[in-house]
Amino acid sequence: MTPKICLGTAQFGLPYGIANTDGQVVEAEVASILTHAASAGIRLLDTAQAYGEAEYVLGRTLPQGHGFTLITKLPTQAQQYFTADDQSIWQSAFNTSCQRLRLTSLDGLLLHSSDDLRKPGGEWLRQWLISLRERGLVRRIGVSIYAADDLQCIDPALLDLVVLSQQVVQ
Repeated sequence: MTPKICLGTAQFGLPYGIANTDGQVVEAEVASILTHAASAGIRLLDTAQAYGEAEYVLGRTLPQGHGFTLITKLPTQAQQYFTADDQSIWQSAFNTSCQRLRLTSLDGLLLHSSDDLRKPGGEWLRQWLISLRERGLVRRIGVSIYAADDLQCIDPALLDLVVLSQQVVQ
């Protein structure tokens, strides 16, 4: 299997990055970056609601028939446990991402933290994620991790994607 390069979009929506001295990338530059990425064969974009305006910017700058596949992340889940009622909150967040990106479905949806699947009531989250895949709203589901231990006690059959992220301390 050939490795795939994914373009992260945090700087499209925030003045993000430890070495970033220029702030948030302006939309004209985003369009140029996307054009160069496409010509270099990069087709995968990673974004999130937590990246400020990134989803909006992508929705405005990606041309019709762009050929990119998009992965976004469910917002961080701060609650200590989940109930069936949380499924409507997650669905609303998912719908918001799709609206901002001007898409009806996504290639992938990630959790910011695998800990969410281990919380009391985590089966509600797992069930909802599987339902997205079954309804054709996402092709792949997964988690963002910082260490291999983050996958302990997570059913590997649930995950189509595991993204190793870098924790940046500023």
